[in-house]
Amino acid sequence: MGPLLSMGRYPFLEASNAYLEFVRPFVAELTAKERGRKLRMIAKALADRGISMNPSKWGEREIGAFVAWMKESGFEPEYQAKLLQYVRGLLRFVGNPVLERMKGARIVRLPSKAEKPVYVKDDAWYAETMAKLEGLSNWGAEAIRFAMAFYYHTGLRVKELRLAQLSDLDTARWTLSIEHPKGEGAWAASGERIAIFPSARPHVLDFLEARARRVRDLGLDPSKVEALIPNESGACYSEAGWRRRRAKTFREAGIERANFRVLRPSFAQRLKDRGAPIEAVSKALRHSSTATTERFYARIRTERAWDDLERVWETPIVRVNSP
Repeated sequence: MGPLLSMGRYPFLEASNAYLEFVRPFVAELTAKERGRKLRMIAKALADRGISMNPSKWGEREIGAFVAWMKESGFEPEYQAKLLQYVRGLLRFVGNPVLERMKGARIVRLPSKAEKPVYVKDDAWYAETMAKLEGLSNWGAEAIRFAMAFYYHTGLRVKELRLAQLSDLDTARWTLSIEHPKGEGAWAASGERIAIFPSARPHVLDFLEARARRVRDLGLDPSKVEALIPNESGACYSEAGWRRRRAKTFREAGIERANFRVLRPSFAQRLKDRGAPIEAVSKALRHSSTATTERFYARIRTERAWDDLERVWETPIVRVNSP
């Protein structure tokens, strides 16, 4: 940490760069880049306000100005908490305990993550969406229909299917090997296999036929096309390309605005609503603990909680008189 005490003309940015270089071995590359973008955005905003740009000298005044800027910018509480998290990491790196001191004093309340409602799609929505996709006959519809079924039946993260290879799929054992999990290259190990339920298998077989036609139509050598869902060049879709592919197909099919991310909690909630143990759901989602699963993916629904409480409330107490 010593070199940071003699920072030059742009101490906030220099400290940020040193901090990002320090954490890079411990986080995914995309995560490091995202933190860098957000810290540069914060640096510009605070410089425009005349706030000290040396994070090692920040005090309550600078934190107050930072929080005020976030509120004035109209950021949602969740986003404010995320930005505060990035600043907290930077301040800890330069040895500045101001946030811990403010938290311990309990004089003010800093932005924190609020528990959001669980937004999920149900079987009716899924069936209606798949029916609309059936009305299209192009490659985009084939790919998105397969993805819809696969995400809904497995709870995969979006990139885990987008970056999957044909060799990852085993139709003898009906499994898919996850080679690009969250945190790859940092703390997550690849190669874990997830099961493909019987109800999803016909969609897989239909897609494999469509994929073979796709490769032929592109004039590519099938033995050299490794991507499970190949784009125009036979490679895996980029994040932006996959998003555009889904959005375009949804528009063509007349499907309401939605994205693939909602299907992971939908998978979890469907299992939870049908009585699956939370430990099993957590294991399927590859979470390190059930706390993450219950907080973000498979919580008891509010209406179900009230139904349960109403039954208890309305149940008369039976008193047994002692002889």
